[in-house]
Amino acid sequence: MGRGSQSLLTTWVPWCDVPIDLGGLVVLEGSNRLPGFARLRETLGRTDADLTEFAGHTLTDPHELSGLDLAARWVTALNFRAGDVVCFTMQTLHTGIRNETQSSLRLSADVRFQPASELRDDRWVSDSPDGVGVPRDSAEEIANQAARDRPRPLAEARALWGLGGAKL
Repeated sequence: MGRGSQSLLTTWVPWCDVPIDLGGLVVLEGSNRLPGFARLRETLGRTDADLTEFAGHTLTDPHELSGLDLAARWVTALNFRAGDVVCFTMQTLHTGIRNETQSSLRLSADVRFQPASELRDDRWVSDSPDGVGVPRDSAEEIANQAARDRPRPLAEARALWGLGGAKL
């Protein structure tokens, strides 16, 4: 999503009722604006996840992220209902809660919107109803992006993002 508008808005919509044990969505309130997350927004937040080995998976303990700014807190609903809508910016850290049931699936959709006047990432958008003929990045553009967002070991990336106590 990193090659188009920086004004993307994400909506998460459950297609079924989602009680807390089925696992819903949690967002890190304030992660899109609080000062403690500035470094993370400027590094991970500008990474083109399509070109990295750590796409979206930064850690296993979400409390590590909330420690970046003491004003932040993880928030969710105890029970989502089919058709509820949660909206947040692309700079808002979020994750799913683990499904603790043995036999049920959570069905939900992430839908993204942006101003029509802003640059779009043509990898995800097509004017053609069948998707044929979608403009693709040139080899030079892909190489330049790959150089900026080169795959790196997760430990190195976490240090760049300011996680895990490591400093670069």
